[in-house]
Amino acid sequence: MTWRNRYRIATANGSLLLSIPVVGGRTLKTPMNEVLIDYRQDWQKQHWRSLFSAYGRAPFFEYYGPALERLLMLRPERLIDFNLAALEWITKELRLSIIFSEANKDQEPALDLLQQTFDEQESNIRYTQVFEDRHGFIPNLSILDLLMNEGPAATGLLIKKDEGF
Repeated sequence: MTWRNRYRIATANGSLLLSIPVVGGRTLKTPMNEVLIDYRQDWQKQHWRSLFSAYGRAPFFEYYGPALERLLMLRPERLIDFNLAALEWITKELRLSIIFSEANKDQEPALDLLQQTFDEQESNIRYTQVFEDRHGFIPNLSILDLLMNEGPAATGLLIKKDEGF
């Protein structure tokens, strides 16, 4: 029950949790670098349709949408490979200098965020969301929500939050 294969978006009906299916399902007790994506379901098409429906009218969807669709249509065998591709894409779009790689098994990881669950504490970041008029501001959504709604300004909002503003 971690966030390593899930993300939440805002839709016309409220928040929607999207999950990338993995071989072995919810009870899987496998090291992250061995978790395989289950392609028996057409989850990629379902996720893309949900994202298009949710963010098709967002101010920056036209700019980020095509690259996001290409990212979703990748077919890596392992979940870690998809996650690394997604993290690299997000950091590139946010213009952040972060290098991601698989941890060497012989080294002790400094911080393993993928194995943790996170308390959903409301963030102090506020921005205009596509369906805010229907549901109010929905906190704790995927970074995609911030990116689609704020575009290049998203980085500034994240930096201000980190600095405690």
